[in-house]
Amino acid sequence: MNDIKVMNHAADNIRILAASMVEKANSGHPGGAMGGSDFINVLFSEYLVYDPADPTWTGRDRFFLDPGHMSPMLYAGLAMRGFFSMEDLKQFRQWGSVTPGHPELDLQRGIENSSGPLGQGHALAAGAAVAEKFLEARLGSTMMQHKIYAYISDGAVEEEISQGVGRIAGNLGLNNLIMFYDSNDIQLSTECGVVMNEDTEMKYKAWGWNVMKINGNDVAQIREALDAAQKEQDRPTLIIGKTVMGKGALRADGTSYEACINTHGAPLGGDAYVNTIKNLGGDPENAFVIFDDVKEIYAKRAEELKKIVAERKAAEAEWRKANPEKAAQMDEWFSGKAPKVDWSKVEQKAGSATRAASAACLGVLAEQVPNMICASADLSNSDKTDGFLKKTKSIVRGDFSGAFFQAGVAELTMADMCIGMMLHGGVVAAMGTFFVFSDYIKERFVVPMTCFHCEEAWCMKVCPAHAISRDEKTNAVVLDQEKCAGCKMCILACPYGNIHFDHVKLVSHKCDLCGGDPRCVTHCISGALQFEDVEDAVTRKRYRIDMQIEDLTKRG
Repeated sequence: MNDIKVMNHAADNIRILAASMVEKANSGHPGGAMGGSDFINVLFSEYLVYDPADPTWTGRDRFFLDPGHMSPMLYAGLAMRGFFSMEDLKQFRQWGSVTPGHPELDLQRGIENSSGPLGQGHALAAGAAVAEKFLEARLGSTMMQHKIYAYISDGAVEEEISQGVGRIAGNLGLNNLIMFYDSNDIQLSTECGVVMNEDTEMKYKAWGWNVMKINGNDVAQIREALDAAQKEQDRPTLIIGKTVMGKGALRADGTSYEACINTHGAPLGGDAYVNTIKNLGGDPENAFVIFDDVKEIYAKRAEELKKIVAERKAAEAEWRKANPEKAAQMDEWFSGKAPKVDWSKVEQKAGSATRAASAACLGVLAEQVPNMICASADLSNSDKTDGFLKKTKSIVRGDFSGAFFQAGVAELTMADMCIGMMLHGGVVAAMGTFFVFSDYIKERFVVPMTCFHCEEAWCMKVCPAHAISRDEKTNAVVLDQEKCAGCKMCILACPYGNIHFDHVKLVSHKCDLCGGDPRCVTHCISGALQFEDVEDAVTRKRYRIDMQIEDLTKRG
């Protein structure tokens, strides 16, 4: 372990960078980032296992940040690990920068999840933990032995989704899930005591979690908690860290600016910023630096990781030699490619209800896609996801050999956990719920929508890279991903939300009608999708409406 004085210096370094990013941008949230720096530093410099040379390595630990507004803390910590430069940090919250106000999925830079509403981040982490357990049951512990870390705040505890995550994770005994609760009692507009009065420790214990309460700004206590969490065999772990909002901050008059609401969502400003940076050991005129002793502990960790990763990958290589079929299967699962399905095995009855037809499809998927998880929020016999369940069994505590995820009455939690499973990689997640609940997952999980290929295509007009054009043959508006700069202007311009961003390729994508032969139409088993001229479709629709009106008129 590193010297505690150096560890405290490193945490102050993160605080300096976080406060300076917000100050330069004149926008953002410095207080929480400054309070959580100690935990991030300990986790990143001594515990988190990853491959700096291969950020997408399947055996890596995953870190999910729930409070996305604390992005300055994350970016600063990742800069210590070599994923961001000082220039990147200086561009915080600027248009087109790699350091937006809320982090966006970027595995090459160590970011495992995009963040939005509080609560979503740790639901994603819980889903990733389920995926890891599911894959371990099929591939063994050599390939799946990593931990899932989550970082939450007071706001996430207040959000109702935390109840779903707490109940489900505790009930399943997700001992691979380690969550740090940054409990600083300060919110954006109030102190937490105004809106919450509960015993969070006892609540999570009641859900079956291993709960520890520590000083979240104390290196030794953070280490002790992480050591205990990693040894836990039966329960998920919640580390409640009492931290100080705006730790180290000073006002313009030199008095303490800690534990103040004002530091939550605004730059420290003027002399307060200058005093704070000096108090933390930095230079206000040259704040964007990593101290030499801090560089040393992260360089030391990089060398340690080389040995750890080399040993893990050597064991993985031996496993691959001994299990060639499973190895090939695993590679296919993590490839991101759609699974191969023989749809001819689907048997549908004429006039069958859509959910019954869905059940028939799910039954085939259960038999042919061994890495698929199907979920339902206590509706399996109603939404007919039991078509999948009848071919497998439910995932339960201590046995993840099944493939059906019983979420209970928790649609929002279920949706986000399914996304977390996909973010982990290696699994295909599906869920059944009411259609209106699809709003839960907009922008988090892309539901394909057909582009209208507008006559006046605003996406095409705003594209600075001229990557969007109109196909002369099909009249479709098409996007050339080779030319796409990833600026997202087209996404902002589309009034229908039918253009999406690929967070892996870092480019936009949209329907291009597949060159005039849409694959969705070709592969639609029920024939519900048709590809025809718009005017013909409108004429046919009007005719149907006229017939309905005539029928109603006859009935009186």
